[in-house]
Amino acid sequence: MLLPFYALLIIFTGQEAFSQSNLRDEPAYVGSNSGQPFLAARPNGGVFLSWIEKSGEALSSLKYAEWEDGAFGDPQTIASGENWFVNWADVPSITFVGADNIVAHWLEKSGDSRYAYGVRVAISTDRGASWSSPRWLHDDLSETEHGFAVLQPTTSGDIVTAWLDGRKYATGTNEMSLRGRLITTSGSLSEEKIIDPLVCDCCPMSATRRDDGSVVVAYRNRSRDEVRDIYTVTFDGTQWGEPVNVHSDLWTIAGCPVNGPSIDANQSGTIISWFTMASGEPRVLAAFASPDGKSYSSPVQIDTGRAVGRTSTQMLDDGSALVLWIENTQDDFAILFVRRLSNQGLADPVAIGTIASSRSAGVPRMLVSGNIVHFAWTDAENGRIATRTIPLTDL
Repeated sequence: MLLPFYALLIIFTGQEAFSQSNLRDEPAYVGSNSGQPFLAARPNGGVFLSWIEKSGEALSSLKYAEWEDGAFGDPQTIASGENWFVNWADVPSITFVGADNIVAHWLEKSGDSRYAYGVRVAISTDRGASWSSPRWLHDDLSETEHGFAVLQPTTSGDIVTAWLDGRKYATGTNEMSLRGRLITTSGSLSEEKIIDPLVCDCCPMSATRRDDGSVVVAYRNRSRDEVRDIYTVTFDGTQWGEPVNVHSDLWTIAGCPVNGPSIDANQSGTIISWFTMASGEPRVLAAFASPDGKSYSSPVQIDTGRAVGRTSTQMLDDGSALVLWIENTQDDFAILFVRRLSNQGLADPVAIGTIASSRSAGVPRMLVSGNIVHFAWTDAENGRIATRTIPLTDL
């Protein structure tokens, strides 16, 4: 169920009333039969949206387009295949390394079983005009799950990568590990490293580069007692550090909630947001990192009581941050909300659009560029990606 959005709209959740202004009556749409949106920024300016577009029964294509003159322009195709693994939560991406180099990743089947798939990467050195032959990101090609990859460039031009690796499942040990390696400036792959030997099986991860040049990966951990709280781990340019517990939610669950964290950093600091159902209460929480990144502030509850989660987070230049999340209503639809968090507290939540609370809606995205905040999500009812922008000054 989609509701019309007008210049001034009031949405009732049954607990509070929320207003939004200066939004388009309807979101803009990208592609047909499209999903799995991902937003990326080019270092010297430019916002790009990538997505998966289905054609016929089996063909999938990874496409992207640049934001130009108030809309995303003509789509460009990076790669296509009939043996891809397309999933609502494990989403392909594009990553810019300088002005000209782009790294793309997507997922390809490695066997006949349901979750036999792995991560393929390709590189363009000419702004997407051509692409290298794809290669596997990981050495292991067992017919198990390898996915949820994150890619983050370093200041030197290498790319830090991390992924969830299920190779132990091939030996009968049902444990997922977090592994990582570098894609060097020459395009070669460094040695794989085990970052954390036991993590949650299928929660999306997030990565960011701090002002000191270090790269931080946020993920959902897993203890032997099935506590699945959020952790971060930092690559300092040479090696991976010890994982850091963001907060002891103590969410104990004997299965993956498929609801990962989102982290972002700039010269003003680092922000992380996540979903938890510790004590049976669904909540979206957010916390700021300490200057050294080794601890986090006490978390602040962002949602208003009916959280679905699937957050996206952006750190702002003034030291505040934006958190995007999905929240249910008492009716048969959910709302995509954004809220500003600062040392002074929480601003009122702003409704960006209606969205399905089911997995068909995927993971919404947010990216700040200058004074514009970009949003992208899957409109499950129309089977394509919806986008919207709002001035940062309105939040």
